[in-house]
Amino acid sequence: MAILTGPIQYIGTIDDLTAYRTRNSDKVIVRKKRYFPGKDTFKTAPQYEAMRRNNAEFTACAYGGKILRDALGSLILLADYNVSPAMNKFCKVLQQQDKINAAGKRSIVFSAYKASLTSLVLNKRFVFESVVRQRPVVEINRAQGELHVQMGELIPGFNLQLPWKHAYFRFVLSLGMLGDLHDQGNGYDTSYGRKKVMVNNVFSNWMLSTQKMPAQSFIVKLSYPDLLERDDISLMAGMGIQMGVPVYLNDIDPVPYAATATVLGVA
Repeated sequence: MAILTGPIQYIGTIDDLTAYRTRNSDKVIVRKKRYFPGKDTFKTAPQYEAMRRNNAEFTACAYGGKILRDALGSLILLADYNVSPAMNKFCKVLQQQDKINAAGKRSIVFSAYKASLTSLVLNKRFVFESVVRQRPVVEINRAQGELHVQMGELIPGFNLQLPWKHAYFRFVLSLGMLGDLHDQGNGYDTSYGRKKVMVNNVFSNWMLSTQKMPAQSFIVKLSYPDLLERDDISLMAGMGIQMGVPVYLNDIDPVPYAATATVLGVA
């Protein structure tokens, strides 16, 4: 950044130099016009090869983050912070584990790191395990594309510690698929493409937050279990709890940010 001084003062562009003022300053700043390569030049010129590789891998990580968010279904709405950068970063770490493919073509293989997927953090203020202190019994039936969850009796103030002061709560469960990402020659994609709905959600009935909740069972089924015959597709199960408030006509609306969720397991 350069400051224009002397008797000649101007605002605008002369040749490659642009002069302008910024807010709350009477100084004239001068900068040289930047030149960017054209689309065809960027795609073919050898001097941009490293940049093309970096762009390809960055795009893959952004797409991988989207796959993770999509696989979580409605649970992503229960997060209390912007999880996208964290999931993109998680995908970058997985991408760096690929020691076979060259830079710019490295894969993101979720199926090789299923245990690591359970470490994804959706809430920073109140984690699910600190709110629901009764560990659910979880069974993921990969062959049938089903999630079975058994939740024992919950007693407010004992094994149900709700930090939010709202009248109702409910459980949200999700079961979603996520496919490994590979370079397809014209960009990254999964083996199933981008067309099918790969997640299903189940919502429990609303329950009073001051009353004991009896033991309950939940089942979540996927619409395309046949895709799970492929080894490059993983099955991710999650569970959350969401608060609600009564509105007119006996309806109950969810309360924004009064929620928490966790990844139960990956098969």
